[in-house]
Amino acid sequence: AEHKLTDIWRQFRAGVGLYFILTRVRPIFRTGVQNYDKLNNVTQENLHGIRVVKSFVREDHEIQKFSGISEDIYRDFSRAEKRLAFNMPLMQFCMYACLILVSWFGARMIVSRTLTTGQLMSLMTILPFRFCSSLMMLSMVFVMITISRASCERIVEILDEESDIVSPADAVTEVTDGSIDFDHVSFSYSKREDKCCLEDVDLHIPAGMTVGILGGTGSAKSSLVQLIPRLYDATIGTVKVGGVDVRQYDVEKLREEVAMVLQKNVLFSGTIKENLRWGDPNATDEEMQRVCRLAHAD
Repeated sequence: AEHKLTDIWRQFRAGVGLYFILTRVRPIFRTGVQNYDKLNNVTQENLHGIRVVKSFVREDHEIQKFSGISEDIYRDFSRAEKRLAFNMPLMQFCMYACLILVSWFGARMIVSRTLTTGQLMSLMTILPFRFCSSLMMLSMVFVMITISRASCERIVEILDEESDIVSPADAVTEVTDGSIDFDHVSFSYSKREDKCCLEDVDLHIPAGMTVGILGGTGSAKSSLVQLIPRLYDATIGTVKVGGVDVRQYDVEKLREEVAMVLQKNVLFSGTIKENLRWGDPNATDEEMQRVCRLAHAD
């Protein structure tokens, strides 16, 4: 009974110490993972905009920015590792404290003739390897789980993110014609009506008409066009395609009917033919050649 109480007390003390360490390490690892996001963002910007960086001679500035974020990551993980370093001494302390307690209780039991010296020696030999070693391994598992949890939480945030743009229950699945109507449309990326980049746009385009929209950089030309296939929803007013509000269409069907060529086009890995078939997976070679001629890409 005394041995069981000793073992329970040892496990309780080790568990409290381990919990104390992990609760202080977890926020640091979470901050470190967020700084990794910043580091990846800077790296991606420099790779995509390498010509801009070189043309404006901003290499030193970008290197300094990269180094600053790297130092933040190093500092965060150093703080976390310093706290985790207490894990091993804590487990060692629990193990040797357990041996001392077993020796003390064992000596009393030998004196009272309820335990033999051989049994005590066997107990002291088995205890560190059977119980304490398992406890140390378990503590290391908890440490690894704490480190991985910060990364998992970031991944789960993305996986659990839900789109604001969804199809209605009784969605329209057919676009009758190509007419486009903007009925007093205002749009804000922040959903705030006092921060609109498009204000009171009233535009009606019959099917078959070609319309050019002119404006300076940042005048929301792309934002206007992206409201048609419902890449964004209008903050105020209604956008209609074929006389029907785009919010009443099935999103997939609407985007199948509205072809859009963005300013920055991306070639995905694979062949040219595979890239051309993004619009129609079943397109024949003749159809692809025709659209290439239309787009002056032949």
